[in-house]
Amino acid sequence: VHCCFYFISPYGHGLKPLDVEFMKALHHKVNIVPVIAKADTLTPKEVRNLKARILEEISQHGIKIYQMPDCDSDEDEDFKEQCRLLKAAVPFAVVGSNQ
Repeated sequence: VHCCFYFISPYGHGLKPLDVEFMKALHHKVNIVPVIAKADTLTPKEVRNLKARILEEISQHGIKIYQMPDCDSDEDEDFKEQCRLLKAAVPFAVVGSNQ
């Protein structure tokens, strides 16, 4: 296993104790990518606040998450901007649909 997409509940105000315990047990073994599930149930402001809270708690507990590599200096500006936007989007917020 090279990567673990760790889905976080959008309900509540951050990570649950089980989330912290699980990520602490796993982060030395695999790259963890935190993902907020069912983000369509939140307003954009709630998503921003939850992302900030999750990142704060991850840092507070010393959990290592996957860090996207930096772009090479010879890449074009559009690619560099895409890299910057992706890095800023962590933890990712996803929505689900059956249509």
